[in-house]
Amino acid sequence: MDGGYDHGGFDGGRARIGGRPNRRNATDIGNTYVHYLENRRPKYQASRGFEAERPTSSYIHDVDATIRRTAKPTSGFNPGTPPSFVAQQRSTSGEFTLWNGTGFNFETIMQAHDHALRAVTYSHNDEWLISADQAGIVKYWQTNFNNVKEIQAHADPVRDLAFAPTDSKFVTASDDASLKIFDFAGGTEESVLTGHQWDAKCVDWHPTKGLLVSGSKDHQVKLWDPRTGRCLTTLHGHKNTVAMTKFEPTNGVLLASCARDPVARVFDIRMMRDVFLLKGHDKEISSLTWHPIHSSMLTTGGGDGAMHHYLLDEQNPPPGTASTLSPYDSVNPTEASAQTIYPAHKTQYAHEYAIWAMDWHPLGHILATGANDKVTRFWTRPRPGEDSYINDRWHIGQAAAEAQGTWKKSEAARMREEEEAEAEDEADALLDQNGPSRSYLPGLPGIGLPVLPPHPDGTSLGGAQQLDFPPLPMGFPPGAPPPMDMESLKKMFGGNLPPLPPNGMPLPPPPPGFVMPPGFPPLPGMGGLVGDAAGVRKRGPLPSQEESLQAEMRLVEVMGELEGEVYDTRECERAELWGIKVHRKADSASWPLLRWQNCESRIIMAPSATTLHSESANNATVGALGKTKSGKQLRIRSYPKFNTLEDERLYRKQHLAAAFRVFAERGFDEGVAGHISVRDPVETDHFWLNPLSMHFSQIKVSDLILVNEDGDVVIGDEPINAAAFAIHSEIHRARPDVHAACHAHSVHGKAWSVFGKELDMITQDSLRFYKNHAVYPQFGGVVLDREEGARIASHLGDGKAIILQNHGLLTVGATVDAAAFWFMSLDKTCHAQLLVDAAAHGSGLTKTLIPDEEARFSYQQVGTPEKGWLAFQPYYDEILAKTGGSFLR
Repeated sequence: MDGGYDHGGFDGGRARIGGRPNRRNATDIGNTYVHYLENRRPKYQASRGFEAERPTSSYIHDVDATIRRTAKPTSGFNPGTPPSFVAQQRSTSGEFTLWNGTGFNFETIMQAHDHALRAVTYSHNDEWLISADQAGIVKYWQTNFNNVKEIQAHADPVRDLAFAPTDSKFVTASDDASLKIFDFAGGTEESVLTGHQWDAKCVDWHPTKGLLVSGSKDHQVKLWDPRTGRCLTTLHGHKNTVAMTKFEPTNGVLLASCARDPVARVFDIRMMRDVFLLKGHDKEISSLTWHPIHSSMLTTGGGDGAMHHYLLDEQNPPPGTASTLSPYDSVNPTEASAQTIYPAHKTQYAHEYAIWAMDWHPLGHILATGANDKVTRFWTRPRPGEDSYINDRWHIGQAAAEAQGTWKKSEAARMREEEEAEAEDEADALLDQNGPSRSYLPGLPGIGLPVLPPHPDGTSLGGAQQLDFPPLPMGFPPGAPPPMDMESLKKMFGGNLPPLPPNGMPLPPPPPGFVMPPGFPPLPGMGGLVGDAAGVRKRGPLPSQEESLQAEMRLVEVMGELEGEVYDTRECERAELWGIKVHRKADSASWPLLRWQNCESRIIMAPSATTLHSESANNATVGALGKTKSGKQLRIRSYPKFNTLEDERLYRKQHLAAAFRVFAERGFDEGVAGHISVRDPVETDHFWLNPLSMHFSQIKVSDLILVNEDGDVVIGDEPINAAAFAIHSEIHRARPDVHAACHAHSVHGKAWSVFGKELDMITQDSLRFYKNHAVYPQFGGVVLDREEGARIASHLGDGKAIILQNHGLLTVGATVDAAAFWFMSLDKTCHAQLLVDAAAHGSGLTKTLIPDEEARFSYQQVGTPEKGWLAFQPYYDEILAKTGGSFLR
């Protein structure tokens, strides 16, 4: 999309304050739709042969829609500069946000769940939406966000959902390692599919057949018969958690899957084997999607934010790589090796962090991607004859694009202005949530009348058809009010009902203590109805969209006012670089879920859970005062609270990368020696380490290596230090309370270690290690076996530091921040001890040690985990400012 002029014009035909135009990008597809509707033909007939693309921009109005070019996928697909749009941040998790896919404007927002959303999908008839959350609850929604029903599908989080081709059933995948099939109309569980040995992470229903596919943390892809619940086969090949499985929607013979590794696999379900290996990513593949029209086109998103487009009928090998034969061209396809396919096009810098969700518009002309960089982007093909996209920031990176003059820093300021404009747009673009449904069936408005009886698996012979729904039980939907008892109401008013007020006048408020009898709605001033005659609690109605938005804007404004709370701009910028969402006007959130609503050109997005700094429960643990003269409590920086483990994983990795940069600044590096680890919050028996041969000053988040308890590299393509694994694995195993460990051969630490003795409590700073550090009194060479690591862990005990004889220092902590600060402080304390001992020896003066009572008291001020975390934050700020946040990539 060309960003050089105003696509959107003035919002709603009026200028904004100051005459500022709305610079929102828009996709003009009106002519495309008109040409398609005018010239369309049944899919079973041959194409008329119209040109799919023409060489100059004068033919733009004749470019056919993607659906018209089923046999002509664009060779070397180029998405061009995206009409990128930053989604506005919300204050709580569990929300839906709806955006228009033509003008890319905000339409509505809905508080949908009380817990973090994990899955959302539309029915095939586009009349229903189902969503699932961290608590295992599945909710039914009409397209106007009217919540019709909710069920407790699982006790554990539901990770994925899929509708049957007829929309009569849906399937869930959960962390309890099972799949469940539910009858949609009744909301009843029909069958449970068991067979995975670990969390079920994804599921998909075949577009036309009674066939399910699921992927799991056990590295397996399984195919299931939904009628019997039997596992038909297990497909192997992945070595890590399977993140996504998708049937090809057009022909339905191919199945794609990706896991936490850089290779995606495409299986042929007729041969039950993999036929293509999709390579080219530098990091793990986190998401994938099939093109809705071109059966040979597949798009993948990487953990480093790269987006690749593959054409399965074009191998596109890189220079120096020989072409190989497709299994379909082999004499014996069932025995031939899978063909390696390389991307036809790369958008290497599509996002800054992992792309967790991507979905094509049903007509195939727009691709939406959502990532952990708090941005949702919409991509389309370049205009005919346009080639400037090759050198834009999305393809060559921000620095290179700035050097070539295709991107300017001033563009960032303009985008920020547009984000602020979008906050105003939200208030002007709300939609009515109470729109009427298209048709009605008792209990579930919007479901069409029955047409043909279905096959027992939810599909029909000869294609997908609607289901003949059974009669709904009496009293459905649940929660319908009982009949109103007018006599009881009269008695409460003394025998006669009060007269109604004149037309247009409101009802007077009820007398104090007045309670309506069962079955009656509340009168003005009484609040919502929360119970009925049976004593069943009912959730009060959710606030309207307008009320929610206004409340959110009030919260945003309050957060920015000094008299309401101390608000530090630098703190907010740091949080943004952490990947933490902060209440702030025009800030954005990451969007892990994306779903297009068929040809309505609307897209629904579910934001990830919001993470906020918490206030310190006990200021004494960090030696802080947090009250103003007027008595207001000031917020003190403390370790964040996270709504999702993925958010905490990102935070830990970012601070691990920062710790390496800080160590490099202080000269703690020495060749390939030295290592810092942090426990993974998702896979708690795994931990992240630095690559073996990368200097501390160069390490970024994307360079970190995830290893399991056996030393196998789970994420990453570099080896690790054998000594690092031997030491860190045993410490993490012996100390569940320890989430990070630091070891390096610092000069002063090495010097003091030769004495093989603990530190004296001679300074206030040394009191951080009062009765909390130990000595490993033997040197057995480089630590290469886990038995030596276990002995080190045993000597460490429950302390925070250990001095390794003739070797160096090692510190541990509940956070990588604390462990890193303890190491820096321990090295400085060793330095001070060496200077004091040298001075004492040369002058004959006697050292004065700090008494135990004072040392014990001071330790509570300087040696707590909270103080360790807080003490590292200035160093984090320093390295963030010096590097511009480059280590966060």
